[in-house]
Amino acid sequence: MIAAMTMNGRILVADDDPDLRLLFRLILQRGGYEVIEADSGEQVLERAIDSAPELILLDVMMPGLGGFETCRRLKNDRRTDNVPVVFVTARDDFASRTEGMQSGAEAYISKPVSPQNLIQCVLNALKRRNHRPD
Repeated sequence: MIAAMTMNGRILVADDDPDLRLLFRLILQRGGYEVIEADSGEQVLERAIDSAPELILLDVMMPGLGGFETCRRLKNDRRTDNVPVVFVTARDDFASRTEGMQSGAEAYISKPVSPQNLIQCVLNALKRRNHRPD
C-alpha cells in the first residue's frame, strides 16, 4: 500500500452491482479519492455515519431500502445532512430525476457514465459543498 499518495477526499459508492462499484472505485482512486463501498441503502446509512464521506454516489434501484428513501434519510439526519449525494442511475426519466432532486440530491447523472463525466460531477459537487455557508 502506498501511504504517500495524496487523497482528495473520501467517497462512498453505493450500487448493488459489484462490477460497477469496482469500475467507479478504479476511476475515483485514479482521481486520488479514497473509496468506501455499499451495496444497499441500509449499508449507505451505516457507512455514511461510520466513515464520514465527503460525497456519496448513490444508485436508485437497490435491494431493500432504495436510493430515494436512502437520500431522504441522509438529509434528515444531522450527522449526514451536509454530505452531497449524487445519483448515478439507469433511471433517466423525468419523474425519477425530479424525485431524486426533491429527495435532496446535489446532482443526478445517468448510466452509463464516462470516467471524465463522473470525475467532473464529483469535482463540481465537492466544490459546491465547500463554498456553502455553514
